[in-house]
Amino acid sequence: MIHCIRILFDIFQIYYYFLIAGILLSWLPFLYQYKIFRAIRKIGDWYMGPFSGVLVLGPIDFTPIVGFIVYTGILELLLYLL
Repeated sequence: MIHCIRILFDIFQIYYYFLIAGILLSWLPFLYQYKIFRAIRKIGDWYMGPFSGVLVLGPIDFTPIVGFIVYTGILELLLYLL
């Protein structure tokens, strides 16, 4: 059981870096002309999509912060189970 949780934790941790890359890529839209960057953004949007537009104040979207808080909570729960 511990091994399954460890593998799940590792997968979630790798996906965390895809989320960060997707957010950073949103600041550099000219990179979307390359397939690899579009793929990274698409992978990250799978999770961040439901949070889109939840917390917008003026031109600033605080959605990634809400998504990261929830995602970090999931990671902490998995780490606690280990």
